[in-house]
Amino acid sequence: MKRENANYIIYGMCLLWCGVLLGVSFIATPAKFLVAELDIVTAIKVGRATFEVYHYFEIVAVCLVFFTLCAFRVNKTVWVYFGLLGLVLAMQTFFIQPQLLANSEKLFAGIAMQSTSYVHLYYIFCDCLKVVLLISFLPAIKFINSSAYGPTDAELRIRNPVISKVDQ
Repeated sequence: MKRENANYIIYGMCLLWCGVLLGVSFIATPAKFLVAELDIVTAIKVGRATFEVYHYFEIVAVCLVFFTLCAFRVNKTVWVYFGLLGLVLAMQTFFIQPQLLANSEKLFAGIAMQSTSYVHLYYIFCDCLKVVLLISFLPAIKFINSSAYGPTDAELRIRNPVISKVDQ
């Protein structure tokens, strides 16, 4: 894969991920609670199914970005952003989501719950943090075409006319 193409893969995946995150977490999820005919149990079951599918999408997204980053020499700033993104995703997956699932199981069993659950607020905070990280990650990705990491294929052709003639 050419280094020029890696930018498009990473930019595209980060923007797609950010768009799906905004659509699922901040548009579709609150919207289902506005439907008066939809009882709370059904709405929560729909939410669980939605976030299960969304979770698989996030795993594919993080793997694609990770393997693309591994294929190229990247600077530490990019790895810090990606590491923070992975940390937030891991916190949601291994700590917050299991608590949300346990709370929904209690609700399905008819067990009375506290009216205020901060677990949802932690999840929303993590989603907001992921949006910020995904958007701020994009300017850091310019490393792939940066001359600090070696010339691109186009730059090599301009600097060395012999390579240009061989390619033609």
